[in-house]
Amino acid sequence: MENHAYGPTDGTVNGDTTQYIVGNPDAPYINDTLVPQGTRFTSYFANAHPSLPNYLDLTAGTNGGCTRNSCAIDSLSVDDLFHQLGAAGRSFATFAQSLPSPCFMANSLPYVVHHDPEPYFTNIDAASGASYGCPSTDLPYPGSLPDPLPDFTFVVPDNCHNMHGTAACPSDTDQIIRDGDTWLSQVVPSFLARGAVVVVTFDEAESDSTNGGGHVLTVIDGTNVAPGTIDAHAYSHFGLLAGLEDYFGLSRLAAATTSAPVPIPTVPPPPPPTITDFDPTAGVASDTVTITGQNFTGATAVGFAGTSATFTVTDDTSIAATVPAGADTGPISVSTPGGTAISSSDFTVTRRTLAGVSLASGKGGTSSSFTTSTVSPVSGVAFLWVFDSFATGTPSTVTGVTGLSGTWAKVQDVVSVNGHRRLSLWYATGCSSSGPLVVTLSAGSQSAIRYTIDGFTGGIDPATPFVATNVKAAAAAAKVTSIGVTPSGLASPNDLFYVGLNHSVAQDVTPLNGASEVSDSNALSAAGIETNDLPGWIGGVMGGMWATASRQSVILGIEIRAAGT
Repeated sequence: MENHAYGPTDGTVNGDTTQYIVGNPDAPYINDTLVPQGTRFTSYFANAHPSLPNYLDLTAGTNGGCTRNSCAIDSLSVDDLFHQLGAAGRSFATFAQSLPSPCFMANSLPYVVHHDPEPYFTNIDAASGASYGCPSTDLPYPGSLPDPLPDFTFVVPDNCHNMHGTAACPSDTDQIIRDGDTWLSQVVPSFLARGAVVVVTFDEAESDSTNGGGHVLTVIDGTNVAPGTIDAHAYSHFGLLAGLEDYFGLSRLAAATTSAPVPIPTVPPPPPPTITDFDPTAGVASDTVTITGQNFTGATAVGFAGTSATFTVTDDTSIAATVPAGADTGPISVSTPGGTAISSSDFTVTRRTLAGVSLASGKGGTSSSFTTSTVSPVSGVAFLWVFDSFATGTPSTVTGVTGLSGTWAKVQDVVSVNGHRRLSLWYATGCSSSGPLVVTLSAGSQSAIRYTIDGFTGGIDPATPFVATNVKAAAAAAKVTSIGVTPSGLASPNDLFYVGLNHSVAQDVTPLNGASEVSDSNALSAAGIETNDLPGWIGGVMGGMWATASRQSVILGIEIRAAGT
């Protein structure tokens, strides 16, 4: 609050009701409610005139050489309470009434910036790189207070409600006191209802300069504050900073180190949470688990065997949590400001078993398009492999695919080094009907088109069915006995690697250890496609053996993405 003395006999007040607070009938909330239910400090003195040095003393223990209201914004390179709180991992915010936008660095009446200290400190400005401070923590006063509140909230009423006054609400009137008192009666109870300890103080006494800034009222209300008590010890804004730093366990800054701290009673920590049950007791990534127990309000984290999960606090006894990707079997934990609860039994994480299913295979024609046999997809996702082996020229290119009421797109294709063989992979999402596929090709004659259509069971991700960054392709540069691609680690243990390669039936293909090897069943010695889905394969080389082949080998692999990973 602003510019009013403690009582009628301070300084040059001489009983003028526009200049003092205690005993003033124009301040009924302060005198009849706030003071009786809290502790009143009868010997509290502001540090200086005018306003800004007092706000700096209150939050930094020094004015940093600033002795007027017109000091430059973002100019004080001294440590401050806001920086201390942020560095200690404590949440804080300034809520400034009529502030046009976060960290607005100019006057915009009735808001005045020199009553808002955050914008003045360089160690919490945007250039500091801190995750706190301007502009993220200097905020317009919210329509409703957050729940829970930040650990520390600095509240700045505007000039029409801090008893200072401006052109629209003149100063030195009984009305400006009534307006400020009414504003306090609307704001303070909201903080008290959330368990806060509230300190109300005045920056300076306009009609008194005792001890630098004059005798002012300071009152503390809230949890563990003895109602109706009086503290007659001498305090200043330095002492209030010292009390705040002691309350939060911070080292004292500047002049606060030698000042008597204003005693701020600590709030007892909330009761620790407990977990009594969870349902279901087993599941896969993306499943919802209901956790029951006590004291969940204000929960800050939920974990499955140490892996952080997204969650919603339903009420004080229930949390809905989502099993996170990559979680292992183990206990569930719930963390709140009161502590961390760990379940007495494990949640069992099961894996979706992805498995490939051969839907169709066969030969294409020699025209600019061909139609496959009828396909019945096993999920909303289907994959089409097309292999063209041309004796002497460039193989054709797949230019489009339609069918199954799905949306088709190309994953990738790879051409052998001799330029005569091309292996293409396309995929569809949103498959919802059975029927043939129509495959459109580039112009040219095709000598040995082969196709294979596969699907996956077990929970393939319907939106992003493969990991785009884990697409591997290889084309051998010479006569080889094997070629290969290495997956370089799966993005999730729920995923699997899916590989296609050209082959002749009489040859061997390694490794043939997929959960479900599928083949096109082409005629003996005919060029064709081999596809393998390999769950859990995270290393080694996938290769094919062509004992007599020369510069004709092609192979392509992608990581199939399981739902919820």
